[in-house]
Amino acid sequence: MKIIAHRGNVSTDTENRTEGLLEALNLPYIDGVELDVQQTKDKKFVLSHNEFLKEKEGFFDHIPSHTLKDLKKKEYIVNGKPFFIHTIEEFLKKVTSDKIIMIECKKILGDTKKYGNAFLKAIKKYKKLNIFLCSFSYDLALYLKKKGKYPVGILVGYKINTLKEYTTFDFVAVQYKSLHEKIKKREYYLWTIDNPKQLESVKYNIHLLGIITNKGNLFKKYR
Repeated sequence: MKIIAHRGNVSTDTENRTEGLLEALNLPYIDGVELDVQQTKDKKFVLSHNEFLKEKEGFFDHIPSHTLKDLKKKEYIVNGKPFFIHTIEEFLKKVTSDKIIMIECKKILGDTKKYGNAFLKAIKKYKKLNIFLCSFSYDLALYLKKKGKYPVGILVGYKINTLKEYTTFDFVAVQYKSLHEKIKKREYYLWTIDNPKQLESVKYNIHLLGIITNKGNLFKKYR
């Protein structure tokens, strides 16, 4: 079973910070990292889970409403810690590991196809990396899968995509409370698992590829 560090978190909060993601990839018991990208006004892709970021001064910026240049000028606060905008390319060019890089594409600006093409263009230089793609957007996941360059998964949880067809995709990444029998019969990752007790009922399922967790240090014995 693989252990994927959720947003780069292992035992402390790093929350989509390039440094934290790279540190997680260097840990021997971590098999990969999961991270999120948002699209800027000028169609660049930056590391962030939320589309709104709190400035150091207390104001909020909406990532899709600002250019990359504007966002780069500011210091933000995420979970009480300084946060600076990095693009997906700035992160990927520093990766030297062959571990899983699971990228979740967040809010879509405009046309799904244009979004998908822009994102694939952004990561095309890094084909040698072990990149997995996923999204809550069913249409975007289908389009990325159609391009056929990377393993693509569909995200399931919070009543989103719970009744969809999953056979098209390479994997499902499912929130543990949304896990159902249909998913258990195909390859899946389980999120967000931060307590070993949450894993007990499914840990022997042959289709469980791994867990996405903020507390990877608690799951060393399951590898």
